[in-house]
Amino acid sequence: MVNTKLSQTIPPTYPAEEGEFSVDYRDYNGRVILGSGEWSFETSWSTAGSGSIHVLNDPPSIWGVAVAPNAGRINDVTEAVFAAANFTSRSRHPRAGQVVLLVSGRKHVERFQRLADIFAGLTI
Repeated sequence: MVNTKLSQTIPPTYPAEEGEFSVDYRDYNGRVILGSGEWSFETSWSTAGSGSIHVLNDPPSIWGVAVAPNAGRINDVTEAVFAAANFTSRSRHPRAGQVVLLVSGRKHVERFQRLADIFAGLTI
């Protein structure tokens, strides 16, 4: 049987390693692909009410999601902030102005050589 669901389409991809983008997370079942090639990973989002959003670790390329403690900007995320982040839940609920940490399932995750190699920081 052929899949005929119109919602089963390829989500938008944002290949840039840095920069800003805008996406309506209500489309594509909340899926967005960040990065390109071996550095790409799929993210998953859903609505959580006024001023908040759900970020999920459902895609296979995501090992964990967290809200960066005491970080209002990506530049505030240090190795200490990353180490203190709580990745123990399937979902997190960041509010406007908080930074989301996404750990992708890549071999380099095990090496903490460069913080930029192990997470994508998104300011909600």
